[in-house]
Amino acid sequence: MAGRILGVRVVAVLAVFQRLSVVVASEAEDTYELLHEDSWCLEAPLLDFGNGGVNPTVLSDVECQAVCTNDPSCGVYMFGYQPSAACFRCATYPKCTEGGWYSDGDVNVYTRIRAVPDTPAWIGNCFVLLAEPMEVAPFPDDAVARMRRYFLDNLNINGTGRMTASPGAVPALRGCCAGGYNWDWVRDGALSLSTLLDLEGWAVSTVGAEAPVTHAVVKQILEAYTNWVSELQRMGGNQTAPDGTLSIAFGEPKWSIADGTPYPGTWCRPQTDGPPLRALTLMKFAGSGLITEAMEKHLWTLITFDLDWLANGTGIAMESCDLWEESRDANHFWNRVVMRAALEQGSRTASQMGDNERALRYQRAWQEFIGDPIQDHMEATADGNFITECPLSDSKEQSADCIKYEKTIDGAVILALVHSGVLGVVKDGAGVAVSDVVATTVLVYNEAFCNLYPVNEQDTSAGVPGVLYGRYLKDEYGGGNPWQLISAALANLMYLASQEISRGAAMGEAQHSAWRRALQSKSFRGTAPEFIAAGDSVLARLRHHVTSFDDWHLYEQINRYTGEQYNAKDLTWSYAEVLSALKAREDAVALSKANPPKADQSAATPQGDFAGDSVRDGSTPDVTGDGAETTVYSVNRVLTVKAHR
Repeated sequence: MAGRILGVRVVAVLAVFQRLSVVVASEAEDTYELLHEDSWCLEAPLLDFGNGGVNPTVLSDVECQAVCTNDPSCGVYMFGYQPSAACFRCATYPKCTEGGWYSDGDVNVYTRIRAVPDTPAWIGNCFVLLAEPMEVAPFPDDAVARMRRYFLDNLNINGTGRMTASPGAVPALRGCCAGGYNWDWVRDGALSLSTLLDLEGWAVSTVGAEAPVTHAVVKQILEAYTNWVSELQRMGGNQTAPDGTLSIAFGEPKWSIADGTPYPGTWCRPQTDGPPLRALTLMKFAGSGLITEAMEKHLWTLITFDLDWLANGTGIAMESCDLWEESRDANHFWNRVVMRAALEQGSRTASQMGDNERALRYQRAWQEFIGDPIQDHMEATADGNFITECPLSDSKEQSADCIKYEKTIDGAVILALVHSGVLGVVKDGAGVAVSDVVATTVLVYNEAFCNLYPVNEQDTSAGVPGVLYGRYLKDEYGGGNPWQLISAALANLMYLASQEISRGAAMGEAQHSAWRRALQSKSFRGTAPEFIAAGDSVLARLRHHVTSFDDWHLYEQINRYTGEQYNAKDLTWSYAEVLSALKAREDAVALSKANPPKADQSAATPQGDFAGDSVRDGSTPDVTGDGAETTVYSVNRVLTVKAHR
């Protein structure tokens, strides 16, 4: 490592370390915790002791830690040594932004960044609720316009229809995986283009001075995407994945932007959420009014390629990687939800196309193979039932990965709810987003992520509204941090709940009580403006960490200690979720103004049972507030399952 830059200083004498530690200090001694490995700090050091430096006598980790502990300005220390060369270094910093990874491949190199756990530990829910909605959206118009520009820059690369998940550096990969995130991910592409279709016609698509999402822009990008899907299906349908178990058209997660070939390296495969997400986006394009009759028939061919595979049940029952590409299970909540959404929408689209055989086949497929995903993904606590990513913890179906990663609490659940197609919908006077199960899910997740991330404690103590969410409790990727896209999805959930209230959803005392606990508000009455305020609270906290100093770039993560953005600059999915939340807010505000709260809004009203199997008898589903037929999940049944608290 001779001559490497550590912080902003060149240390010419620094040879290959057997140990190098970067540590974040607390007020009490010996309260230091490992954060990262094999990294350095970008900040200028407060003090720098080492061979040839001011004080080469700091020869141990304990001595270096003491230097930091005794300096009120020190928040981070780094200690490294190579005894055989008598080479030592101790450097202290006010904070540490991870600058990169030592990629020399020397197995004798041990680099550690440590950080203090939150002191004292935050116990319980740290959500801060705004008293009322913000007068304007949490992100200013110029920020939205700049985000749109970055978002569009990542789509339809060179006219191929392919996108990049992120063109930025990915230090969390630790030198793994050629190209970083600069690949076309099926999941990210489908979700991003679904958002693009949603934006057109709303103010969020045009505010500010740059990169408007116009009719022509959407049409051009979606036509190119359609061509790419056609190419992928044609090429991939005849090739199997490296393990030989599945056509790569269905299970391959990422593809080369340059030539459209599948990623050649080892990766978590198969990922079976790609086909339903792809089909959902193409069905949305088919119904957008942007296509010709000939194009509609071509789209239907591409859509049925994916939905026919789903409907045979094999893909539904198959063990799949989760959306984080780390754990395997045959029953992830995210996968089941998007599969059901695709088959339900596919059944409706097939009826519109006059393809009655497929309409019935797709309906029977989700009823037989999926049913109501919430029912076997609901855990009990003293506060009520909440939704999990993996099957119930006492279920024999739970995989070893689900147990290993403790996937009971997972931000994928929030994303699944938002992308399910059932939030914002009202049936028989009830909505899913405003239910007590969703409220308890928010409460349990608030408590988990408040305790997990010191940045949440810091923000709450400073009165910053909202909360930040991450992936799951044992997440170690990049140090295990809050994610922008999951936090934005939580805000979206709140806006969709507001839409349900404006569309006539009733809330009983159980729902009011659950949401009061979730949002830490004894006076919460469940009005549409109050749910908008809850969404604004979350975006306000996100906005606190995404500033004009970043030129409104969005990354993948927010450092759990420093609150600074980290990893995968210009992550396309982050832009998609933030823009989607802002669009949902715009819709919620318009509906709230058109349907102002009634004086007796807080009165307790019994909640009806809205079972997910409501169309199994062949009856016609109810019509939603926006005129689309759909069914919704059952979330108010009491289950007897093991309590965790």
